Amino acid sequence: MGLQILEDKCTIGENQGKIVIQTDEPDGYKARKLLENAETRRLAQQFAASKGLSQPGINGTVQIYPVDIDGKEITNPKKQKIAFFYAEVPIQRSIM
Repeated sequence: MGLQILEDKCTIGENQGKIVIQTDEPDGYKARKLLENAETRRLAQQFAASKGLSQPGINGTVQIYPVDIDGKEITNPKKQKIAFFYAEVPIQRSIM
């Protein structure tokens, strides 16, 4: 199971942004471990840097949530089928 940046869901401004990363790992516990690890953060930082954000760092808490096949956040996992898990990684340009 791998990680994939969802470029169309990412926002990157001059000083900050949000990088959205998806895993197709169906198990919630394993998906959370994948999306919370240092590799996910590095991937987000590298992507932000490739899009012009100078020396990006993580700025806040990574939000992880399940989504359906259309990428819409699941609010009731007992009634909705989980297709993927997303991580929203907040990033900010280095102040140095």
